[in-house]
Amino acid sequence: MLEKQLEISQISLDDGVPFAQLSPDVDFAELADAVQGDGPAAQQEKVTWELASILFDKVDHHGEASSEQEERKANLVDFWEKITSSAAAKHVESTSSAEEKAIAQLSTHDVWGASETLTTGRDFRLATMISQLDGDNATREGMVEQIKKWREADVVPEMTLAIRTLYELLAGNTCVSNGKGGSVGLENRAETFNISSYFGLDWKRAFGLKLWYGTSSDEPLDAAVQAFSADVESGDEKVKPAPWFVEQKVETGWTDAKRGQCQDVLWGLLRLYARKTASSTSTTFNLGEILTPENVAGNPVDARLSFQLFQVLHAHNVTGATSDDDDEDNNTHTSDILTSTLISQLSSTPDHLPNAILAALYLSSPAARTTTIRALVNRHASVLSTSTAEPSPITTTLINDLKVPKSWLWSARALYAAAVQGDHAEEIRCLLRASDFEDAHDRLRTTVAPRMLIEEDIDDLDALLRECKDAGLAEVSGWESGGRLYVDYVRLLGLYRTSIRLGQEGVETEAEVEEMEDVVMRLMQATAAAGQRKMGLEERVAISEMRALVERVRRESGEEAGDVGTGGEAVSEELRKAQVASERFYERFAGSVAVGA
Repeated sequence: MLEKQLEISQISLDDGVPFAQLSPDVDFAELADAVQGDGPAAQQEKVTWELASILFDKVDHHGEASSEQEERKANLVDFWEKITSSAAAKHVESTSSAEEKAIAQLSTHDVWGASETLTTGRDFRLATMISQLDGDNATREGMVEQIKKWREADVVPEMTLAIRTLYELLAGNTCVSNGKGGSVGLENRAETFNISSYFGLDWKRAFGLKLWYGTSSDEPLDAAVQAFSADVESGDEKVKPAPWFVEQKVETGWTDAKRGQCQDVLWGLLRLYARKTASSTSTTFNLGEILTPENVAGNPVDARLSFQLFQVLHAHNVTGATSDDDDEDNNTHTSDILTSTLISQLSSTPDHLPNAILAALYLSSPAARTTTIRALVNRHASVLSTSTAEPSPITTTLINDLKVPKSWLWSARALYAAAVQGDHAEEIRCLLRASDFEDAHDRLRTTVAPRMLIEEDIDDLDALLRECKDAGLAEVSGWESGGRLYVDYVRLLGLYRTSIRLGQEGVETEAEVEEMEDVVMRLMQATAAAGQRKMGLEERVAISEMRALVERVRRESGEEAGDVGTGGEAVSEELRKAQVASERFYERFAGSVAVGA
């Protein structure tokens, strides 16, 4: 389903940070069609999207309905018949009473079937009256008066509860059938009972009774919703709108002591519609509570459907707020909580990286989106491409579809190269591709170049330095006292080796001699300056090696060797420490080799 979310998302950049939103034109019906699978959870999700479509998608007028509300109500009536038919059929099979069978059939709006059942049971009078159950208000009002007279005449106690219920439905009463008590004799007493709970109806069939028989045909849909809500809140309606997984006792991977307090998201959608159309001012209404994962999926960490429902509802401007409310901050908070929960749900495996980042694009704060997306790609950097020519499918999706900046991906690869692979040269290459020149130069100066120099990996060091210069690293602040030292060292070492060979052959050129002198002078000055700053062990050893090469070259060229620094001044105390550190470093290195042998 998140693949469908990507398809309907509009993704763009805000000051370089990607974000996503949905178009108001997106239809709930699209999401209903995208649901796959035939398990209970998939079936319930499809039903959820279908109900949302009926309530909030644009209505194309056709048929006999003359207004949008009439069209929606007609569509809901058909839909509610469909989702209650299975439970009603099982109810019919489970009872032998013709009257209770008729009640079961009426709980899915099968008026004709109920009338036929009563006819078969030879209750012709009730069968005739039930066949006209969808009659006008006058018929209902007449039955209300008739029930009142029966109660006064002590006729009600002579009726079975099923027959009383059928007459109550004819009177438009779908909740409590009042009996008769007090000081009357036992033979004249009649039980008061809740219709839905007594006959074992679930909340959908209980609401169906209110929709079909508790409100008149010319009343809007929200009238039935508000009437049922009032019955539930007052306690008259004992059957609460419990989610499917509570009714069916389905395990959802979470033990919740308050599971019985969860409310079906279908009921939440109906309440949203009633609030949107009738501006209901119920103080108990809260969009965050309606869409909490505990209500929708039965598990607080399974937020995918809750997240998608919120986003599509928000795109339709269905947020539960009225014109007098100041709920936008609350809805933003709800959105961020659902989004963060979904990200946590998806972030454990690299296969879900694109979906996790897609969810992160819906976070309200640019700073939060940046932090979250970078944390996700850092965590799963192993699946990101190091090839610019043939990027992996995941990398292509992140860049092209989700608009994640390439620099964020290369930064993640740099962390992976350093922390997991231990390849600091690759770390620098990735930092260069991320245009993170400051960090690249810092890593080059303090760790990578010193280590390669110490290990005498001169050819690879030379190649890396050339890559750095080609990428523009020489323009970074501090290059002259950092990376440039290693460029000069590599050049001086090459010139020195060449001079030895050419000197032996007697063909050393004057230009090469002059270049060597220039490089020697730069290194003398730079190493002396480097000695003034705080350095780590490897960098200090590398500076000492540079100094040793300079002195060797000067000595063999006939110059006076010694501690000559910039302007002929003595080399700093830091440089002397570097020379001592160099000796200790190699002593430890030699010792470790001896132990290993």
